[in-house]
Amino acid sequence: KLALHSNLSGANDFGLAQLVLELDTHIQGSRVGGALFEQSALLACGLRLASLYALSGPATERPTTGTLARHTLARLDDFILSHLTEPLTINAIADAVNMSVYHLCRKFRKTREVSLWQYVLMCRIAYARRLMQRNPDMPLLDVALACGFDSYTQFFEAFRKFCGMSPRNFGRRVA
Repeated sequence: KLALHSNLSGANDFGLAQLVLELDTHIQGSRVGGALFEQSALLACGLRLASLYALSGPATERPTTGTLARHTLARLDDFILSHLTEPLTINAIADAVNMSVYHLCRKFRKTREVSLWQYVLMCRIAYARRLMQRNPDMPLLDVALACGFDSYTQFFEAFRKFCGMSPRNFGRRVA
């Protein structure tokens, strides 16, 4: 079987993550879509990637004041994604990129328009969704703990916030 693995770093595009997950599900044979779906999904992924990494004009027109550099974002993403299953603190994340918590949080919010902690939760929920799709019989408490959540309640609230439904309802949809 073909499996898609993304190690894309440097940009927060939850839409792109969803496109890749849908394409992965299609390729795994869980959904019917045909060649038109595949072509459309691949084109949408390509367009999103182009918009993420395309230069928006001369360097003088790009806003860089107060934002994080791409290499810093890539280091952040690598650190966060490799530590999702562990207890993760903002202090540990800031230490990983040699920045103060204050400056990291301020610049992260300006760069990605979401708080650093919300981004960590989004990454954990995306990981949880993949676990639930690949292991539909896995108990939800085990999913929550495997994704680094302290409790099922914390997992449930974050899942509902970012997915618009409970984890149980999502599990029923993918089963």
